Amino acid sequence: MIAIPISAFDPGSSLFTDIMEWTTQIFWTFDILMSLITGYVSKGQIVMSPFPIFIHYLKTWFVLDVIVVGPDWFMTFVALSAAGEDEGGSTSVSRLMRSIRVVRTVRLLRLVKLKRILDMLKDRITSEVVFILLNILKLIILLLLVNHFIAALWYSMGSLGGDGVPNWRDAYNMRPEQQSIYYRYATSLHWSLTQFTPATVDVHPQNMVERTFAILVLIFGLVLFSSFISSITASMTQLRNMQEDKSKQFWLLRRYLQQKQVPPDLGFKVLRYTEYATSSHGEAIPEHRITILGMLTKQLRSELRFVTHYSASPE
Repeated sequence: MIAIPISAFDPGSSLFTDIMEWTTQIFWTFDILMSLITGYVSKGQIVMSPFPIFIHYLKTWFVLDVIVVGPDWFMTFVALSAAGEDEGGSTSVSRLMRSIRVVRTVRLLRLVKLKRILDMLKDRITSEVVFILLNILKLIILLLLVNHFIAALWYSMGSLGGDGVPNWRDAYNMRPEQQSIYYRYATSLHWSLTQFTPATVDVHPQNMVERTFAILVLIFGLVLFSSFISSITASMTQLRNMQEDKSKQFWLLRRYLQQKQVPPDLGFKVLRYTEYATSSHGEAIPEHRITILGMLTKQLRSELRFVTHYSASPE
């Protein structure tokens, strides 16, 4: 998600990028092996038998994993073989590497699998406040990632005009030999962000292709940013309502203590304990509020009730 768009800016190779490439490649290769020994859920039941797991993996994620990992290893072997070639052979290999660089875009298919991993992490969140805050953070990261991709596309647009056709990279001196990769990326990202917000930037399209792309991004940004603002507002409203309910309870408690003329030292103890209880234990959730539990089988419901009652009164 990060490295593929950055490649549009011709970042070159470094020790850090090489380490990250190998780390990512090895991780997703081992993910294939781990998938062969990881159980799955079928019709509400957990399956842990090796052969059904193998068949299920072949029918689901195997093809996607091969499509994602295969080109990476192929390009790795091509690059390693180029190290032992002479200058002419090395030039041919380099040309081949550049021509098939687009194959690396299949790495974006990992987003499908990444969503499954994020859903598993989401299931472990028990605090509603933390869940809402993480949802807001997810929206912000999503907006930045979209602009990250658009910035790379906008920079690539500067090379599509052809000979004699003006383009924004030449007009603003944004060639690799003229500016650092950091400045070129920052300028492209700045342009992308201004298409989503009422801000301005001193970079403008220079030909019909760039202007058409800018119009399409502007329309897309209008829809996406409106949805983003709506989702953020809904999450903030939900978070504010939760805090208001808690504040209202403490306000009623203070009024009650005052009306009943409770001694200040006792009132202070009551307030401090209720603050501790609400922050450490939270609100007890009765079973009847969780209507989805009615969909469980009798066996699962009996096991759940046994565990919950046993944990509540172990003696």
